[in-house]
Amino acid sequence: VKDTLGEGDRSDWRYVKVEASGNMTFTVRYSPPGASVAISVADSKGKPLHQAAQGKPGVRTVSLFANPGIYYLEVAGEEPVQYSLEIKVE
Repeated sequence: VKDTLGEGDRSDWRYVKVEASGNMTFTVRYSPPGASVAISVADSKGKPLHQAAQGKPGVRTVSLFANPGIYYLEVAGEEPVQYSLEIKVE
């Protein structure tokens, strides 16, 4: 998935439906790499599970063990950025 956070659009939400238990990893790569970007994951009821606000420039990653169900990911930033999102469940 590729998208943009722009002026007036400080966050994007996505969801993923997990069919079988496994390790789930969300990786967001963004540009410009010096921008302030955070990602957070919530369960189907909106309960926060994990977040990443720091990491290598231009990359944010969250990994967790996921049981079957729906999970929500928020990508948030303080300034306009272009980003790509990769989701893996293993």
